[in-house]
Amino acid sequence: MRPAGITACLLVVLMPMSATTQLTPEEMCSTKYKVPCTKDMGKGWYQMGPNRCVKAFFHNAHLSFDDAERTCQKLPGGHLVSIRSPIELSIVQCAMYRETTGKAHYWIGLKKQMHKVALPFVLLTSQSDYQFVWTDGSGPLLGFSHWAKKQPDNFLWREHCVEMNYWSWGLWNDEQCYLARPYVCSIKV
Repeated sequence: MRPAGITACLLVVLMPMSATTQLTPEEMCSTKYKVPCTKDMGKGWYQMGPNRCVKAFFHNAHLSFDDAERTCQKLPGGHLVSIRSPIELSIVQCAMYRETTGKAHYWIGLKKQMHKVALPFVLLTSQSDYQFVWTDGSGPLLGFSHWAKKQPDNFLWREHCVEMNYWSWGLWNDEQCYLARPYVCSIKV
């Protein structure tokens, strides 16, 4: 049996080692996830799987969630981006990082919607009456997610839209939809 002092000492030494094995966005994005979109959409579009391309919009006007979704819909097959795997998360993160190295909070295409029919005489609904769904119509949030610790929290019962890069690169947070943010669009190719 190992004395507690030695175990604590090993943990202190090993913790920084595990933290340094994670790639920073700069390291990851300089070596991976640089495939340009197969459809010629111009600069800044990156391939995300066989049939989607993504682009982060930071140097445009920052928009509310709904305005960002409407702007993305003006593109052929466009919506705010849906993210269904760790690889897709990394591709979106690199698109953001290449647009600005500052850790801006970007809208992604996840929004809370009521999924039960509310009766007209019921004034209050419970949190279980809502679910997060992707704006591109790919359905509710199932399987993969990347929430920051203690998120989503629906602070003051007003946070129905999802931003990315909360606290740290790639982490998701629910936020008030009216706030102006940069955003990431996805198109079908």
